[in-house]
Amino acid sequence: MFIVTLLAAVGLSAVAQKMNVARDTQFYQKAEVRAAVSKNALKKAPAKAAEETTQMHVGYVSDGASLSAMNVNNGTYHPCSYFSPDLLKKFVGCKVVGMRFAVYSTALQNVTAWISLDPSTKQFLATSTREALVEGWNEVMFATPYTITGNAEEFYVGYTFKSVSSAENTLMTCPGVKTTYGFLLDTSTAFRYSDYTSYGSLAVQLLVEGNLPKYDIALQEFSTDHTYYLGLDATMQMYTYLENKGARNIQGVIFEGMFDDDVTKSFQLQVSDSIPMEGSVLQYALPLSQFGLGVGTHTFSLKAASQFDGTPFTANTTDDDQVMTTFNIYENSLNRSAFVLEMFTHQQSYLDTIQVNIVEKMQKLRTDIVPVFIHGNYFGASYPDQMAMDEAVDYANLFGVTEIPSMMFNRYKMPVYQGIPVEMNATSSNYASYFSNYVTMIDEEVPALATVNITPSAQDGKLVLTVSGMRNGDFKSIFGNGALTVYLLEHGVVAPQLSFTETTISNYEHNNVLRKVVTALRGDEIKWSGLRFNMTYTVDVEPAWSLDDMTAVAFIAKPITDTTRADNMEITNANSVSLEGLNTGIKGIEQLNSSQKDNAVYDLQGRRVAVPSRGIYIKDGVKVLVK
Repeated sequence: MFIVTLLAAVGLSAVAQKMNVARDTQFYQKAEVRAAVSKNALKKAPAKAAEETTQMHVGYVSDGASLSAMNVNNGTYHPCSYFSPDLLKKFVGCKVVGMRFAVYSTALQNVTAWISLDPSTKQFLATSTREALVEGWNEVMFATPYTITGNAEEFYVGYTFKSVSSAENTLMTCPGVKTTYGFLLDTSTAFRYSDYTSYGSLAVQLLVEGNLPKYDIALQEFSTDHTYYLGLDATMQMYTYLENKGARNIQGVIFEGMFDDDVTKSFQLQVSDSIPMEGSVLQYALPLSQFGLGVGTHTFSLKAASQFDGTPFTANTTDDDQVMTTFNIYENSLNRSAFVLEMFTHQQSYLDTIQVNIVEKMQKLRTDIVPVFIHGNYFGASYPDQMAMDEAVDYANLFGVTEIPSMMFNRYKMPVYQGIPVEMNATSSNYASYFSNYVTMIDEEVPALATVNITPSAQDGKLVLTVSGMRNGDFKSIFGNGALTVYLLEHGVVAPQLSFTETTISNYEHNNVLRKVVTALRGDEIKWSGLRFNMTYTVDVEPAWSLDDMTAVAFIAKPITDTTRADNMEITNANSVSLEGLNTGIKGIEQLNSSQKDNAVYDLQGRRVAVPSRGIYIKDGVKVLVK
């Protein structure tokens, strides 16, 4: 074990580079954050006199958490969060005197806050109404406080409201915090439970009063890189937000760190800075070379052991004092073929045209970008998308997508850039360059440990895709067997699209539209023969497809399970191939001229067509494609 004493060398600051900034901001500014850490220029936070309070907010979402808005349709809703015995045990004997919740829309009606052992019974331990709302946090006080007994206590905390406009964002959630919670929704009289875990935790908190725990710390928003090159003197860039959840300032912290649960690879991190009531940030670059770590997957844990002077933290408050992550070390990499940019999109999303503009400009900057536009009925049955994939909503939920449009960059780190800001419209070239630089950073930090190639053929209405490749010696220790995903994309699809000016473009040309997921949605396990694989897929060519306007995409990623973290799903390599020119038994012609009108031309439903437009038809018993 070795001890690292941090007096002024590591920055603890409640202002600079806070880890409770919006996830998307952290995602984009990763390089800038790293630069700030390497300079070690953050000033030591001044120690504050011990302060004590008799009230505090309790919940899964902290006071300074960055929140996201979420749409709901018209109707009455009862969103709530489950408060477990573990969360409440440190407040035994305290009174719940009120609660607060965060909303985006101030137009909600009939708002009532409540606590209940079982909301389906409509029996409540405490209730309070709120007449006027403000955007963000709204606090209410209970006329009759509820005392926490500690008898394996658990209850639901929520609020009821009526929404009158489905066009407004209403609920607020914290995408960075995933806990057991849900929404209780209804539009009539019966409560219906819907699990929205992928959207993060609902922004609700209790206001607790009484004999609060004096010294309580929580490690939040823990973040490190996930891949390191063995041949370099790598340092683990570590960030965590230290939330002071007790009634007094914490006079510095001694942390215990460990790799692979091996006591011979442990250390102490001593931070003398006081942790004020508003919390602070721990940033440190930990040299990995000192721990003798080899190629493969490793674990790293960090635990708050005691205050700097040895004072222990209050008993029964240690459930959130430790964080752990996995990371990988590799020795050799292969050449990368392409990056996959997966975009979640919808015809009724007016920001989609901005997203397309940025992607097109990125493709002019680099040739290794494979865009995939995933259309889905994300807004419900009332707002259908003509190009929607049946699996799209499940896919979006898998990655925690809360806004449309959103994009994923090779599923690296926190893979989803949530939402496309309006200001991108005016500075799309700058954003395209910024995204391109980010992709370059991915190329430097996430190795290509396998190759992937696609060989297409077609015959008798069947499309055959042979996907092959090889791995290097480091692949299996990091990716296991890996997961292969194969997409079919179509270009030149003419369909309406809402524009940035909120007017509909009736003949908008959609490109890179995901038409089919050939493999399982989460990918197929790769079947290796030594260091190589060869897998073949046969697909029925749908009559509406024009293979000349289609592309096959294949990529290898980490396997995804129900417990896989959103920041550990990266793609190691990808490739694409055009399907233009494949023989499928469909004859392509540029047009049917007037002399051909009298020949019997039918659509695929058997109806005669006088002047066919672009599409597939039947002429003289043969399928023809009108371009």
